[in-house]
Amino acid sequence: MAIEEVMADGYRTFVGKVSLEFKDANRTNLTIVVMARNSDGTNTTYTASQDFYSFINVPSFISDALIYNHRYEVVLSMDDMRTIYQDRIMDINTSDKTLERIVTDKLHRMGIHGCNVTAEISDVGIYYKVEVFEDSRPSTSVLTLLTLPVNGIDNEDRERLETVHNAQIYITGV
Repeated sequence: MAIEEVMADGYRTFVGKVSLEFKDANRTNLTIVVMARNSDGTNTTYTASQDFYSFINVPSFISDALIYNHRYEVVLSMDDMRTIYQDRIMDINTSDKTLERIVTDKLHRMGIHGCNVTAEISDVGIYYKVEVFEDSRPSTSVLTLLTLPVNGIDNEDRERLETVHNAQIYITGV
């Protein structure tokens, strides 16, 4: 909600940073900072910080950074922050199901059966956003979902997701 406060204060130029810092075996600190540019060139900073005693479903590249460097940071552009703000009302999947199973289940609940779909996965920095398109209507998204784990994808797609931060998977016979 910091973006609302920043915009209510009249700022139109801002960036954000999310940091995780390993404190000890039982505690990790999460800090969110939003920096807004003043007309005189200085910055105004909005900060929120809290210690957590466990995190689940953390992407492997983040948990690796916490293990080896004791810190992970992601810088968010204004577009990133607006995307996260718009996504805030969507539930984030945290189940251990495969991405294919999650997409198929959601499409079946929507009454969509017997088709092939493409799931476009993008790393938003804090979670993954998945846009699903029917092959018969490739320009129209039929489903958008957010997820922390992306289970059940092959190693090539996982590597692409961790390096380029996007991947596509094809799901047949939904």
